Amino acid sequence: MRLFFIFLLTFPLLAGAEEPAAAPSAAASGTKSDVITATRVPDTAGATAPAEPTQNPGAAPAPAEPTRARVVAGKQWYSMSEGKILGLGVGAGFPDGASVTVLFRPWWWLRLNGGLAYNYVGFGIRGGVSLQPVHWVLTPTLSLDLGRYLSGDITKLASTDNPYAQHILQNMTYSFASAQIGVEIGSQQSFAFYLRGGLVSLFGMTASGADVTSYLNAAQTTGQFKVGDLRVTALLPCFSLGFIIFIY
Repeated sequence: MRLFFIFLLTFPLLAGAEEPAAAPSAAASGTKSDVITATRVPDTAGATAPAEPTQNPGAAPAPAEPTRARVVAGKQWYSMSEGKILGLGVGAGFPDGASVTVLFRPWWWLRLNGGLAYNYVGFGIRGGVSLQPVHWVLTPTLSLDLGRYLSGDITKLASTDNPYAQHILQNMTYSFASAQIGVEIGSQQSFAFYLRGGLVSLFGMTASGADVTSYLNAAQTTGQFKVGDLRVTALLPCFSLGFIIFIY
């Protein structure tokens, strides 16, 4: 009987030791080792996190911001000009005379010029602007120019024995303003030949009243004249031709 009771007491313990323990379910597992394995730990030693996309791939691209300057020939200009912006102009016309000017093009449709003028009897200075609405092989132009001849000796063209007349003709300085339309043939980036025509106004041509009075009194034998300063103005047709070289 004693052995029977001992068997009854030890049987449950023996049965529990022999039964294998059930493996823990993967779904029910929540240990710290599982969390560390499934989570990517960023490297804080030196690696940088990848940049987040700033734009939805399916969205339309954002418009580019306009720039206030553009790079032309390796330099920045506050303009819309493209290509060469500096050049040299050589021309001749009537009655403006000949000229050598430096050209500056801040915008593709606008060109400024300034330089020296010569009309055979004297030297002067001149400047102006030219507008080119389009750039073709045949480029139409509108040119406005203003100049002043600082010296003028017309005795090279007309001689007289009267000393008063000679004094007047040796100091015939004047100013001019012209408006011309024309066409330029060639390239606006290298070489172009131009032909222009229009109107020119001559003004500022003066002669001393004393010189004029002395001349008139010396030219006649009866009576005496007294006149004021002589001012001459004229509006004449004009034309000019020449060439332009763009160098920079």
